[in-house]
Amino acid sequence: METLLEMMKKYPLLSSWDSNTRWSGFLSVNDDLLRITIKVPKYPLVVGGEILGDKSTLALCASFNAQIKNLFSKKSLTLVPLLDAFVDLVINHYFTSFLQRETIIL
Repeated sequence: METLLEMMKKYPLLSSWDSNTRWSGFLSVNDDLLRITIKVPKYPLVVGGEILGDKSTLALCASFNAQIKNLFSKKSLTLVPLLDAFVDLVINHYFTSFLQRETIIL
């Protein structure tokens, strides 16, 4: 399992409170900042947790909400791999959206 030091090195713009069961701050994704709050009641495991955010974050997450719920259902997944997977989902969404816009424009 990861340590708090590993978490802070990989995601320095997130801070924790409530015995590390809530994390809030920003994720850097493709030179953009995404405001996020993560509830992980069984920290360091993420099972039963959820991602919250502002309107733009929630709108973005709506397009891949099923994948997010699937990540939170994995019993042995910890916070760093969850965040890595979440960032990958966001990047894939941006890339897919960009390709769709380019196709429509062409």
